[in-house]
Amino acid sequence: MTILSKRMIAEVSRGYHRDFGLRASPITISGERWLDRSSAADRPLVERLPTAVQTRAYSLQEALHWGEPYLFYPVAGLMSWVVALVDQHAVRGGLLGGEVRPQGKPPAESIQGLVDQGVALSAAQAYVARLPVWSTERIREAAMALEKTFYQVSGWKPLLLEENRLKAAQQRQIAEVLVCDPYVKQA
Repeated sequence: MTILSKRMIAEVSRGYHRDFGLRASPITISGERWLDRSSAADRPLVERLPTAVQTRAYSLQEALHWGEPYLFYPVAGLMSWVVALVDQHAVRGGLLGGEVRPQGKPPAESIQGLVDQGVALSAAQAYVARLPVWSTERIREAAMALEKTFYQVSGWKPLLLEENRLKAAQQRQIAEVLVCDPYVKQA
C-alpha cells in the first residue's frame, strides 16, 4: 500500500495550478491542514476561519459518502471543493481545491460572509477581489480534474469511492422510481 508523500502532493498541485490557477492543499481526515509549514497569517483567508477545520472534515466525509469530489461553501458566496484520498479502502485524507466565487453571486455576499466570521472588512474586500469568478461547470470541471490528476499520479485504486459512488447512484434511481412511478403507493 502506497503512502501519501510530499512529492506526490507537489506533483498533483503543480499540474492543478497549471491547468486551473489554484493550489491544492492536503488535509487530514479531521480537517486539519497537512504538510503545512506556513504560518497562520500566510494561509488563505478562508482556511483561518473559526469554522474551517470542522467544515473541511464534514466536506471530506461527504466526499467519501458520495464517492466523488464534494463542493461546499466555506462562507456564503465562496465555493470550494474537496477530493477524498483513498487507497483501496483506506482513507488517507483529502485535497482542497481552492476557493472561487461562483458566477451570479455578488461580491457583497462573500465579503459579508467573511465579516460574519470575524474577518476585518478591508481584508475581506481584498481577498474577495482576488478570487476568480467561475461558472458551476468550471467549478465541477476543476473538482473532477483534481480527483483524476491525484489518482493518475498516485496510482492508487479508490475502491471505496467507486463502491460509494455506485451505492449513491442506486439510491438516486430508487428515489426517482418512488417519486415518478404512479403505481407506487405513497404512504
